[in-house]
Amino acid sequence: MNQSRVNNIRAVGRIAVLVALVLSALGMTVAPGSATSLSAAMSASSGQPAVVPLPGSGEHFYKIRIGQAGMHAITYDMLAAAGLPVDEIDPDTFQLFEQGTEIARRIIDADGDAAFSQGDSIIFYGHTLWTEYTDGNIYWLTYGYGAGLPMAERSAAPGPGLPQVETFLETLHLEQDAIYTRAIPLSGNADRWHWIRYQTACSINRPGVVELNIKTPGVAAGALTATFTPRLRGFNKNDSTPIQHTANFSVNGTAIGTATFTNQNEFTGSFDFDQSLLYDGPNTFTLTAPCPTPSTLDIGLINWYDLSYHRTYAAPATGQFKFGVDVPGPVRVTLTGLSGAAAAVYDITDPLRPVLLTGLTLPLIASTDLSLAHTLGGPGRYIATTPDQLLTPEGITSDTPSRLRAPDAGADWIIITPAYFRLAAERLAAHRQLYQHYRTAVVDIQ
Repeated sequence: MNQSRVNNIRAVGRIAVLVALVLSALGMTVAPGSATSLSAAMSASSGQPAVVPLPGSGEHFYKIRIGQAGMHAITYDMLAAAGLPVDEIDPDTFQLFEQGTEIARRIIDADGDAAFSQGDSIIFYGHTLWTEYTDGNIYWLTYGYGAGLPMAERSAAPGPGLPQVETFLETLHLEQDAIYTRAIPLSGNADRWHWIRYQTACSINRPGVVELNIKTPGVAAGALTATFTPRLRGFNKNDSTPIQHTANFSVNGTAIGTATFTNQNEFTGSFDFDQSLLYDGPNTFTLTAPCPTPSTLDIGLINWYDLSYHRTYAAPATGQFKFGVDVPGPVRVTLTGLSGAAAAVYDITDPLRPVLLTGLTLPLIASTDLSLAHTLGGPGRYIATTPDQLLTPEGITSDTPSRLRAPDAGADWIIITPAYFRLAAERLAAHRQLYQHYRTAVVDIQ
């Protein structure tokens, strides 16, 4: 989570972060043994169920914390440092779970000894979450309960005569949660976090201006259309005479459209424009709130920007390369600027079941290009990476099983809290226990 979001959450109030489930107010108690256990997970090798308990109710579960989306590597050394008995583990029993669902993983057996040893690793695709509480994600690793789900492989050898695809539609999403808007009446799951506030000063003829630089690598040439989607909301309002908000947008100095909306309503439109306005690199997107009269007061909020454009298959200079194919197969795709044979390409159309592509070809000797066949019956998403570009988890920690289901551990009043607020939560729980005679429990969400 970015620091500005953390600071704003703390500013809103610590009590709001503590999630107190006051079950006694509803006449309810936590019955011992009432927690639900994870149902059987099917073993990919035998087809027989391998019963895996929920994290927190079984042994040797480890939390894998990630902060970026992409292909990750969990190495022998990382697991050894986290306290796993790596030399005793059958690597075929490694299992990874995300939100209760087992995901496919690839075991790299560097020395081919069928054991998990120095130089070996677990490869998986991890994606991040974007919620009110986190922009990372937690994966659960365990072992010893049965065969894990191996990553499938598929030949992507490009046969002769396949039509060549030159571009794909790339969509960039730009958002920062820097401003928490309590003053605006919103309902349901509406987003109260916004990025930038802008305001006119029309009494001195100063419009509201916001300039943002957006990098667009691999911009394709030709008669192509890009789409810009700004999500805006009005901040000030007048119930008797609705305020008319106006935001003019330009790209690198050329106008592309005008957003209009009233009072505290949201603008949900988009603007199509000629892609030739974009540079292969940084671009300046400018919002201008004009001053039609000296008395105009226009205050608005930028929530996020989306930009979709047609991108070539030229890999970035650094980092993994996520790309797509927007048409049904079979077609041929040639990636340029990769590290040749050292690169691996995965089909991540289903992020829980990535597939390793085999049979990729180098068009030229010592080439940095790589050709593959897209054979899916519809669009697909892929990622290319070299071994040195693999991401590493932000942390690996052992799970400490709770005793909440034990007969002597029932509770009437529960506080779920991050470690930062643990001491304050325990004081509050002690108060409830002493003065209201509740059986209390403080649970660390970490």
